[in-house]
Amino acid sequence: MKNKYRITAAVLALFTALSLGLGACAPESGEDTPAGAASACGTREDWQAVLATQAPLQEPVYVSEIYEFDRAMYIPTEAAASPQGLYLRVAREDGDRVWEFDSQGRFLREYPCSRPCWIGRDGSVWNFEGRESKDSASRYIDYSLSRSRDGQLSQVLSFRQEQGSSDFFPAADGFCLYSMSWDENNQGSFSLGIYGDDGTLRNTIELDSWYQALGDGGELYLLSRETGDIFRADTESLSLVRADVLDEGCLSCSVQGGYLYESDGVSFYRRELGGSGRETLFSYEDLGLINVGARLPVPIGGTEAFLFIDYLNEVSPYRLIYPVEKSSLPAEREQIVLAVNIPGEVWGYEPYGLWRNEILDFNAVSPEYELVIRNYGLEPEPQAALNTDIAAGRAPDLIDMSLYSPGGGYEGEAWQELGAAGFEPGFITEANCEDLLPLLRRDLGTDALLAGPLEAMEKDGKLLSLIPGFSICSILGPASLLEGQEPDSFSQLARLAGGGEKVFWAGVSREEFMYYAFANSRRDYDAGQIADILSQAALLNSICDADPALKPWYYEDGPDAKEAWLGDLGDVWYGSQRFTLQKLSSPLWSTAEDTVGIATVEGIFREPVSVLGQPGSGGFYLIPERELVMPVSAGNKEGAWEFMKFVLDDRYLLQLNFDGSFRQGIPLSRGAYEKGMEACRKKAGGSIQQENLSLSYEPENCFAQFEELVNGVNGICRGGDGIYAALTQSAQAWFSGDKSLEQVSRDMASRLEIYIAEQG
Repeated sequence: MKNKYRITAAVLALFTALSLGLGACAPESGEDTPAGAASACGTREDWQAVLATQAPLQEPVYVSEIYEFDRAMYIPTEAAASPQGLYLRVAREDGDRVWEFDSQGRFLREYPCSRPCWIGRDGSVWNFEGRESKDSASRYIDYSLSRSRDGQLSQVLSFRQEQGSSDFFPAADGFCLYSMSWDENNQGSFSLGIYGDDGTLRNTIELDSWYQALGDGGELYLLSRETGDIFRADTESLSLVRADVLDEGCLSCSVQGGYLYESDGVSFYRRELGGSGRETLFSYEDLGLINVGARLPVPIGGTEAFLFIDYLNEVSPYRLIYPVEKSSLPAEREQIVLAVNIPGEVWGYEPYGLWRNEILDFNAVSPEYELVIRNYGLEPEPQAALNTDIAAGRAPDLIDMSLYSPGGGYEGEAWQELGAAGFEPGFITEANCEDLLPLLRRDLGTDALLAGPLEAMEKDGKLLSLIPGFSICSILGPASLLEGQEPDSFSQLARLAGGGEKVFWAGVSREEFMYYAFANSRRDYDAGQIADILSQAALLNSICDADPALKPWYYEDGPDAKEAWLGDLGDVWYGSQRFTLQKLSSPLWSTAEDTVGIATVEGIFREPVSVLGQPGSGGFYLIPERELVMPVSAGNKEGAWEFMKFVLDDRYLLQLNFDGSFRQGIPLSRGAYEKGMEACRKKAGGSIQQENLSLSYEPENCFAQFEELVNGVNGICRGGDGIYAALTQSAQAWFSGDKSLEQVSRDMASRLEIYIAEQG
């Protein structure tokens, strides 16, 4: 699918080629781009050339655009501009790299670098390393300085320092060494050594304290964090000359081209170095950037443009910020209102909730719509407040049905104790929610989505919610034990396991099991089936009062590291549990919260595994990782649907962890799913190395079982609705011994019968 990027008339020539579809062109660098990664396409205007010739603006206003490089990117740890373009330092599993790009964003070359390293504006990458050593008499540090330029590595300097430390940073026509040492009275001394690029010491400036370097590629400036004073290092008089002072409240600053740039985390400012009256260039919030902190945009040398790296946006972290004529901006966009329910105690999700990347990117590129948040979590009764607004004609255009919980997991009653938030799943009815199928067929076609999950999401031929990513709850057990067996009850599963206590033990809580059993879309259990479920649940420990000694990481034999990593699969490893109940999101393994991969489970079972739906259900239940609905009374349905289409794009669905798991859940998009599975297959090596464990798995078996899960889903697991709460409350009478199993089962079956009748 293609998306429109917001382009203003004043810079149309520059950014026509930045209007990237979310599809892909092949990277020019020759490096394989991970499946789903966006790439820069077409020929772009040189931003330096265009902006340098741009006439002075009468009323400049800064805007931001999503910017992309034609290389699969890791989040960089450092950026610098150069006359040729940009340098980005990235951290990789196989070592740090510095990648050089031209001013059109095309990859040029890479340099190896150490930690730390510095990027010089002349095309040099400096590696400065210190190795601590000691002998019988003293402790010392051996320092080594090397430089990469045009792909050539050369040693520049090496020295030994005792009773102190040194720091390095590039400067004009060379570099500087910042040294600190102490005498026998513990009095510190500080000095700045000025070197040529060949490693020759030119001069030394004695200092009175420790400073922060603010080099601009020409002059050398130092910031005193004690006073906020900014000094220029005068290499002729060998002294510091006061040049400016940091404004109160500013968190960070830089000196570039004779200007002092400052940031207080709210706005970005500029003034001539040593001048008075700073100019506010832009506020971060106006550009859709939040939680900026002390990070600074990188000035692109010789232009009024900046590159900002949003480290919280893992999909589109790069923003090109530049000025345009205010009169050239389009008319005010239509608003789309998204309702969320995030209480203060879980506000760590930020105002945008789980949709941060999508919202900020959508607002950055949409020419017609702007999505805004209405948080009902700040109301005493969020659901009631939402219902009131809908009844009064103030319905939002979209409602976030995702469940927010600081504790993670899906532990039923314990979920409420952890402060879960979200709207009641019972709201998702034909009377309340727009049918999305006609819109889907009109714009995308149903073939664009996975058939099994899409069918599971439908209710009576209508699609009342959009679940772009999901996990699947499944029972897993040894294939040898389940061969030719399809247990239709937990009692049969117990016989296969050798007793009910060996079906699930310490690794599965009663709350988790009850959630899986009763929070799903199936409501046609009879009394016998309910009794079977409750009998198994009674054998499990409550998450609220479980004996820690039963937890698998308390086994006495084996190193702690192994026990801790095994987690709730420890009792499988030791053979006391024959089946496991897991939330799955990958055929391989996963570090994503609350999910595992089939390869992990198979490795811990130490034999091939089979997946099993809830006995008697004939399938598996998907668990929404995120979910959106459109109220029938929404005022801007076309805008709401535009955002829904936007979140289905591959770049948001296909976020693979380095370990081969889907970070946003299994993608609903067929294209994203197939690309992700292809990427996972490339990672499947047949073994997992973790701590002192080496786990083996059969890749083809894991992929086959995962495909069975995805194709076999036939319902949805959601917590928090009224009938689920009523069922779990009724079950407590059996667990506490107040009522018999038969009586409680009849009561629960009666409740379900009434509920089904009420729902038609």
